[in-house]
This record gives sequence, C-alpha cells and structure tokens, in this order.
Amino acid sequence: MQKQSGRGGFQISDPPFMLSLFGNTRWSWLWLIIRLYMGYTWITSGWGKVTNPAWVQTGEALKGFWERAVAIPEAPARPAITFGWYRVFLQAMLDSGSYTWFAKVISFGELLVGVALILGAFVGIAAFFGGFMNWNFMMAGSASVNPVLFTLAILLILAWKTAGWWGLDRWLLPLLGTPWQPGKAFSGNTNKMSRGVSRSHPVAEQRARRMPRPHRNSRGRINLERGTPGVRVWQRDYYEHIVRNAQSFDRIRRCIELNPARWAMGANDHHPQG
Repeated sequence: MQKQSGRGGFQISDPPFMLSLFGNTRWSWLWLIIRLYMGYTWITSGWGKVTNPAWVQTGEALKGFWERAVAIPEAPARPAITFGWYRVFLQAMLDSGSYTWFAKVISFGELLVGVALILGAFVGIAAFFGGFMNWNFMMAGSASVNPVLFTLAILLILAWKTAGWWGLDRWLLPLLGTPWQPGKAFSGNTNKMSRGVSRSHPVAEQRARRMPRPHRNSRGRINLERGTPGVRVWQRDYYEHIVRNAQSFDRIRRCIELNPARWAMGANDHHPQG
C-alpha cells in the first residue's frame, strides 16, 4: 500500500506484522533472548582476548590471524580472502604494524559490545558495531559463529526502538532521544516534545496548542514511534474528524448520510455539516 508523500514521491507502508515485530514492545521478550545470547558470546570472546597478552600487549595474536588471512596458497587451493581490495587493506595494516594497537581495539570492543547488549543500553549502536566486527571476520575468511551473530545484529538494528525495552534503553532513549528527535535532556520544554512538535516548526507548535489534550498526546506518541516530529497525523483537512466516543460516531455518521441531501438543496453549500 502506498500514499503520496508531502515532499514528492510515494510512501510505501510496511506489513503490519513487521511494524509490530520491530516497533511494538510486546515483542521485546524476543529481543531480550537474542541480546542475552549475543551479549554472552561477545563477553566470553572479549574477555578471553583481554586476559591474553598476545592480544592486549604485543598484538601477535592478531598479527598471526592477518598473516594467515592474506596468504595465497598454491592452486588448486583457494585463498581465505575472496576480495583483493580487502587483502590489500589487511596487508597495509600488517606492514604498518597496526596490529599492536588494533588488537586492543578489538579486544575491548568485543567486551563493550557484550556488556551493552546484556544491559540493553544503546542496543542499536552496540549491534551495529558488533555486526561490523562480524563482517570483518567473515571478510578475512573466518566463519565460525560470525554469520549467525551478523544476522542477529541486523535484526537488533531494525528493532533498535524496542530491543532494549527490557533494559536501560527504556529510560535512555526517551532521555537522550535521537538526532531527529531530541530527548528530554536536550529539550527546554518537555511538554513540547511529548506533543511531537519540533522547535523549528512554529506553525505546527501553534496548532498543537489549540488541539485538545487527548489529541496532542496521541499525536505525540505516534510521531515518537514514527520518528516524524511536527507531522500532522490526524485531521489533515476540514473533512477529517476524530471518533472520540459513541456520540461522536453517531454525529459523524449522520453527517455522512445527510450531507448529500444538503448538497442537493443548496448547490453553493459544499461544506459538510454535523
């Protein structure tokens, strides 16, 4: 299903199940299980490297891994690295001796990613860096559990809004917000943020003040979920109304039934009444 976008083009909607899976907190239990599995795996791997002098002191462990990865065996054997540009990159890292400091980055990076996933803090960011490390290991010819962790990392990135609901993200995300929707810590007026109104939209702000409070609150929640501050969700034109209760439903239904007859009686009256 598609609809015309306000800035041109068409906005194609996602399947309802996918919206619920990646955006509804009812599925947060699933992401908790995935987080705990990935977090434990990363912490185990990172701790093994942090306590190994070959990783955090000399970097010889990473040097050996890179040397095996860039080696080109005799035919018909195939090299570990498929893409030549990645082999050139690793060879340049070897020649510059970067393994001495890069090994520390990998060791502590794995540990930090695991801790963040376990605690549910900045899950989307932690999953991104974890997936990036998995991608690099696979590019260097190491499979192991990397394909599985990489796939799970992509799912956590897609579910970044709710993956940390059973964790610190339940409080961190509303507090800090996102680059396109600042949180309470960066907003001088928390009520304005709860209404989904951006500081850079004074017209939308004025309209929000005139809105009934239930209307403003629902609009704010929808805009927060969609990441669209300041967007008019309801009542885009005069003919759209909110069904608030049974009386409102009956009034709107009568309006729909009787308006055609009113148009016939008054050709110049094209505005719905009711």
